[in-house]
Amino acid sequence: MRYRSTGNRTSVAQLNKGRDQGLTGEWIHRVVRQEGELLWPVQSAIKLVHYLVEGSPRLRAILHLIHHYGVLEAANPAQYSHHQKALIVECCPLNAWYLEVVLNAALIGTRAMHVNLNEQERKSLVDNFNDPNSSLKIIITTYDIGSVGLNLYEACDLVILSALGRS
Repeated sequence: MRYRSTGNRTSVAQLNKGRDQGLTGEWIHRVVRQEGELLWPVQSAIKLVHYLVEGSPRLRAILHLIHHYGVLEAANPAQYSHHQKALIVECCPLNAWYLEVVLNAALIGTRAMHVNLNEQERKSLVDNFNDPNSSLKIIITTYDIGSVGLNLYEACDLVILSALGRS
């Protein structure tokens, strides 16, 4: 098999172009699937998620933790004393983007907090996350993003370190 460079990078700016173009789990499936793998169009979210996490113990572990800690359950302050939401920390913008794509394909409200968000967009994202009635269940961030003013304590007590930080 022969590989060629597309000239694209995995910078946040390039990944934002993908977000703006609506590159989703279905797009990834269409681009990378081999002949005979899953029929297109994908007929269910579960089939798409199985395809996207194949060969990734890390993604399967993250999905297990999300289920185990009740992130998908309705807000139940009496049982949990918080909103059952999660923060996932990644080391690389490309990995954060892929994780966002996979979790959204699994119908889990997920957004990545990245360096191209301005102060108002970050505030809006945090406010949405802290709202117990919001469908936003998970925020993904990278180690490189400053966390000054990032108050997620109202909604979140589960932090998943998906990858080791760089030093």
